[in-house]
Amino acid sequence: MSTEQEHLARLIVERLGRDEATLCDQFARSTGDVGVRHVAIADLLPDDIARRIQAAFPVPEALRLVDSFRDRKYTGKNCEKFDPLMADITVRNCGARRLVPNRRGRTQACQ
Repeated sequence: MSTEQEHLARLIVERLGRDEATLCDQFARSTGDVGVRHVAIADLLPDDIARRIQAAFPVPEALRLVDSFRDRKYTGKNCEKFDPLMADITVRNCGARRLVPNRRGRTQACQ
């Protein structure tokens, strides 16, 4: 994991830890809203980093449009074509996953 990935992962884990009980409760209660469990997390990352990520997003023309009865979204498989920050912040890199304690208090391995 790169230094940037480690830094981003730690920021996310710290932010989630600050409101863990509230976020878990909101997530558990959210199913009735739209039929899918979800939670919105305000200020997940500091403003300057969030703005850098926003600026690094690829333009739609560089992505593939998936348009089906279930989804209408743009996807990109090859992060190497984009700003390295996009690869650093994606779950695909499993940066935060290995830092998040599981229910037994042990960190989870990236799978």
